[in-house]
Amino acid sequence: MQKFIKWSSSILHLKTNPEIEFSYDTGEAQEGHHTGRHTDGDNKVWVYAKNRNMVDIMRTVFHELVHVRQGELNMIQHGDSYPGSPIEAEADMMAGKYMKIFGKEHPEIFQ
Repeated sequence: MQKFIKWSSSILHLKTNPEIEFSYDTGEAQEGHHTGRHTDGDNKVWVYAKNRNMVDIMRTVFHELVHVRQGELNMIQHGDSYPGSPIEAEADMMAGKYMKIFGKEHPEIFQ
């Protein structure tokens, strides 16, 4: 996972290295209706990891790191992050694309 995070940070040209918490807190996932979270400005990423395939966890990490980069570029305004919003659509698209690229060189993530 560390290799993937370093690769992702490089691809995204992140200025900071956020703290990433991998959690088994099912309550947080269910209450928040999410498998990942980044709050702009706190330099932290939360990722739900319980009972998920490695590639799915990695996709969530990349998605949230896209939000970190969007925050660094001041692309996120209050209220911008909702299902289907341009901010979310970009994070979804990039995570899908780059998981295929990373996965081509690392087929072991597909288990």
